[in-house]
Amino acid sequence: MKDKMLRVTSGVIDDLKVLKGIIGSAPYSDIIEELVHEKLLENTAFTKDGYLPVGTVVKDMEGDTLVIKHVTKGKVIFNDYSAVFNGGGACLALRKLADNVSEHNLRMEE
Repeated sequence: MKDKMLRVTSGVIDDLKVLKGIIGSAPYSDIIEELVHEKLLENTAFTKDGYLPVGTVVKDMEGDTLVIKHVTKGKVIFNDYSAVFNGGGACLALRKLADNVSEHNLRMEE
C-alpha cells in the first residue's frame, strides 16, 4: 500500500503525542489505524470482506442469508435477531452477498 501524507492541526499532533505516551512507542500511523478501527467497530461489522454497514446482505457459516440490522461495538445483530460478536470468528466468516436487499433480490432474479 502506498503511504500518503495527512494534514492535521498542531492540536491533533499534540493529542497524538499524548496517546503515544500512553500507548507506548507505537508509530503514529499505528495509533491512527487503531483509532479508526475502533470507531468503525461502533458502526460496521468487521469481516474478512472489510467493514460492512447496516443493510448489507451476508451469508453466515451455516449458509443462511441474513441482513445486518444493527451494529454496536460489541455485536452485530441480524434481521432474524441472531447476533455475533463484532470482529469475532463468526463475524469474520460472514461473506458479503450484496450491498442491500434490493441489490440481492435483483441478483436472485437473474
